[in-house]
Amino acid sequence: MIKLEEDPELQILIKTKPRLQHITNNLQLVGYDLWHAKDIAIRRRTMLSTASQNARNMRKRGIVFGIEIDDNCWRYPNFQFDSDNSNPKKIINNVLDVIPRHIGGLTLLNWFLTPLTFLYQDIQTDHYNTPLEMLDHNNDLLVKLAEIQFLDNAITL
Repeated sequence: MIKLEEDPELQILIKTKPRLQHITNNLQLVGYDLWHAKDIAIRRRTMLSTASQNARNMRKRGIVFGIEIDDNCWRYPNFQFDSDNSNPKKIINNVLDVIPRHIGGLTLLNWFLTPLTFLYQDIQTDHYNTPLEMLDHNNDLLVKLAEIQFLDNAITL
């Protein structure tokens, strides 16, 4: 698996897109990474020859989201995948179901990393600071927060 700082395509894009630099830094700070389609295939023990197609199919069906870093070159935040078997987490699909299709992967990743205290001061979120921290702990609330953010346009990221 190539780490973010070792990914030459991503590093070139980061130099031209400061927002991507900020978001990928935040992702690494919380212990996650962006995976290539091949990383997903290796971890899921599927064929490498169809890795890009399989990842694209999951993305198109709303099972996971990706970030297009160059023409048809995608990366996938690894928090979307189960740590035991690398299958996509169902909650990601549930969140993607309530988000309009035109919302990009970078915007969605930024939402997962944005502190809740600034976005949802009137909603009880227990002790979680970001939607990413809520992942696997309070999935019903996570889906509701995605609805509020993206459907009601309560706040623009």
